[in-house]
Amino acid sequence: MNKLGIFLSAIALFPSAALADVTGVWSRTNVLAEETRIEITMCTTTTYCGTIVYMDVPRLDDRNIENPELRDRPLIGLEIFNDVVEISENQYSGSVYNPEVGLTLTGNVVQIDDNTLQLEGCVNGFCQQDTWIRYFE
Repeated sequence: MNKLGIFLSAIALFPSAALADVTGVWSRTNVLAEETRIEITMCTTTTYCGTIVYMDVPRLDDRNIENPELRDRPLIGLEIFNDVVEISENQYSGSVYNPEVGLTLTGNVVQIDDNTLQLEGCVNGFCQQDTWIRYFE
């Protein structure tokens, strides 16, 4: 058996350790280097919710394209998703409202490691990627 075969066999015998739970507080930084923190919790037995709990520069949802009547609501306390489901180990799918562009993007979240989430979403041909880092107090 060649070295690659031995390596692949070893991986099959020793599955990777499960990552830390995706719930908790995650931090993201926008292009202006302003931090926002999102708390992910279980909202049902199969879905996850995410709520903005902190912003360096608190503001209103003034960029809301989908519903301009909501442009005067504060972003802190806003639930930006509530339908994200785990589709396979460490991979999630659903929709996330992005207040920076005022749109709800449908896409995927991959938990890279215990402390890193990679998000990718699209709406009407507009796609965006983002990285969230676990926040520790």
